Amino acid sequence: DRKRGMLEGSSKAAQADQRKKQKSNLLTAGLLVVVIILILGLLPSNNTETLPLLPTLSSQQEPASPLNPSFLIVGAYKAGTTSLLRYLETHPRVCVSNEANHFNVYGKFVKGLASYRDENFGHCAGQDGVLIGEKSSRYLFHSQTPARIRKELPQAKIIILLRNPVERLYSQWHAQNCRYKLSQEFSNFLEEDPLAKGLGFYDEAVARWLHYFNRDQILILRSEDLFESPKQILAQVTDFLGLPKHQFSDKQLANHYGEFCGRFDKPSMDSTTRRMLENIYQPSKQKLEALLEKPFGWF
Repeated sequence: DRKRGMLEGSSKAAQADQRKKQKSNLLTAGLLVVVIILILGLLPSNNTETLPLLPTLSSQQEPASPLNPSFLIVGAYKAGTTSLLRYLETHPRVCVSNEANHFNVYGKFVKGLASYRDENFGHCAGQDGVLIGEKSSRYLFHSQTPARIRKELPQAKIIILLRNPVERLYSQWHAQNCRYKLSQEFSNFLEEDPLAKGLGFYDEAVARWLHYFNRDQILILRSEDLFESPKQILAQVTDFLGLPKHQFSDKQLANHYGEFCGRFDKPSMDSTTRRMLENIYQPSKQKLEALLEKPFGWF
């Protein structure tokens, strides 16, 4: 009996020790996941109060270069950003780069501004009096991009295009099917790519940019206004950038860039699916309208 008791006690101790090890391993794994998420900058912020303090300019900061961009079109993805860039490119006082993705890709960012300029704006060298800019539509939602740009290009002007999030999502699905010759149903796309749906919750992303930049440094436009009245919007953009007035040609503005299968070739969205998505995006839309104190009228 004494021997049996000793064995049972030893067995219970071993089981307890095993449970402790399992709990420790789970805790370690959980902490590792959190660390990875934090490093990748994927945790959303609930409000701007939790955002880091504004970067300060240090005496060690690299002097400004004439090839540093003066403006950046930061998104949203599938919201007409490529069209806006190409329209601006026809202005004689503008030189641009498309999809540099310098501030949202860590491997590029750590190379510094000199590498950024060499890789994206070398063709602008020697063009006196031009305004240099770039478009990277993934900047809008990347959590660390606003702070990085604020630190490296504190005087830059920011342009944000916001499209009806339901239409933006549908356009992304259609473009993906066309570009890669897929036949994926929209319903399957919604299930298999939840991150795509997240690119339509604009309120927190816009609040983050407003935290890091002065309001007069940011121009926020409705994509629908660019599609319907490009000349009017371009007049607004050129004025914001301090560019001389320019007569953009009707032929140039008839082009809709970034459309892989044509702007009007998308099949109609099912009305039930549309209403479901509008209900999902409605709270974010209301917060955005309250933040900017203006209606967007999407739904």
